[in-house]
Amino acid sequence: MKYVQTVRGPVAVDRLGFSLMHEHVMASGAGIQENYPQFYRPDHMEWLINDLKACKSNGINTIVDTSTFDLGRDPKRVKKAAEAADMNIISSTGFFFEMSPALGSWSEKEIAQMFIDDVTKGMAGTEIKAGLIKAIMDMEGPTPGRRLLHHASGIASNETGVPVYMHTNPLFETARYQIALLKEVGVPVHRMKLDHILETTDMDYIKWVYDQGVWIGAERMPRVTTPNDPYAVYVTARIKTFKAMIDAGMADRMLIGHDFSAVTPVFDRLSPEERKTFDQQIPGRWLYWKNTVFPKLLDMGVDEIVLNKIAIDNPRRFFEGC
Repeated sequence: MKYVQTVRGPVAVDRLGFSLMHEHVMASGAGIQENYPQFYRPDHMEWLINDLKACKSNGINTIVDTSTFDLGRDPKRVKKAAEAADMNIISSTGFFFEMSPALGSWSEKEIAQMFIDDVTKGMAGTEIKAGLIKAIMDMEGPTPGRRLLHHASGIASNETGVPVYMHTNPLFETARYQIALLKEVGVPVHRMKLDHILETTDMDYIKWVYDQGVWIGAERMPRVTTPNDPYAVYVTARIKTFKAMIDAGMADRMLIGHDFSAVTPVFDRLSPEERKTFDQQIPGRWLYWKNTVFPKLLDMGVDEIVLNKIAIDNPRRFFEGC
């Protein structure tokens, strides 16, 4: 691919620059904006645009918005924010949740066509096109619903040439199923991206993922933790794992993101004290990788050239190779 679709139109891959490859621009649930906009705070667009402008002024050019329709994807508002901040935002098609029985029975090919239409025609009745396809598997494993949606995502990827990125659960090693499911419909590994690898410190598993030839997403940096959180791999361990991956020669297929939601009813409903605690866990919001983690990695001996390759060169190569 020489170009990738953003909410503002196609952008040459060599103009993506420093890219955050897994974020949530707006996150809630399907139909919230149309039916219950009061779930969002009145100044949510101002908050969002300020976050995007902060990224832009700190040298971050591109954000991948991983909110699918059932996570509150809102192409019109995201485009408006991207234009206000002069930002590249790449939107996603796919389903996060398994399909409700209320929707009836749909075949893999029929669901794939929905994703294809999002990529080639536009999302939600607009001409704003998706630039990535999302597939999900968590601790539930390869249920029939997850198999169907992975196959549909793969079929759509084969038709459009657009990559598939996957929400994975490393604690349950779901990548072993997910890679196989996409291969079953003929998706080449260079068009696959496995996300959330920093949820584990198991380097044997991480090496297995890398050895499959896929791209690897390092996100949830930091992960906002709560007591008894099953994913409680803390920041220091995540940074050490990231460095260990670089030391093991994986930097050529590593991509970064925060998995952070700029605006979401989840955070807006926190009490002032809860909000203060939350903000302390992710200082800088979408700037955390660049302004906090990268300096720590430099202090640990990681070459700045390597970090720039991960943040700038790899996103270009990821899309270019498709």
